[in-house]
Amino acid sequence: RTSLHGTLLEIRGIGTLIRGASGAGKSEAALALIERGHSLVADDLVRVKLLSDHTPIGFCDPLSRGFMECRGIGIINVEKLFGNRFVRIEKKIDLVITLLDESSNMEPERILRNIIQQCMNYMRDTSQLNLGVIVMMGLTSKLAD
Repeated sequence: RTSLHGTLLEIRGIGTLIRGASGAGKSEAALALIERGHSLVADDLVRVKLLSDHTPIGFCDPLSRGFMECRGIGIINVEKLFGNRFVRIEKKIDLVITLLDESSNMEPERILRNIIQQCMNYMRDTSQLNLGVIVMMGLTSKLAD
């Protein structure tokens, strides 16, 4: 077992871990994705366990389940605001997206479009990808096209 700094979501059935430096917009992007119907697994501190076949499963501590902290807003109870279907207990980590420092200068909507696009690419190309695909956003403008 280990812990990672980031936010784990279920986006269209894909366990998506969003990582990045403090202030990169992880929680803000996650909240916007939840508003669009996706689910929260863990915010800020993602616990990870490996199954016997080395599949990484992300989850959070029971006391923090369903809560997220957004800069300038405070602590949000996702289950209370959106309902229990927007909170998952655990999820296989299929995709890792890293928000780079340059992401903090991007429009939030552009970050969201990029995250969803990477999930769609993962779904389309999943037979060609290995577990733990890493996408770095903000590095090049091509990701936004």
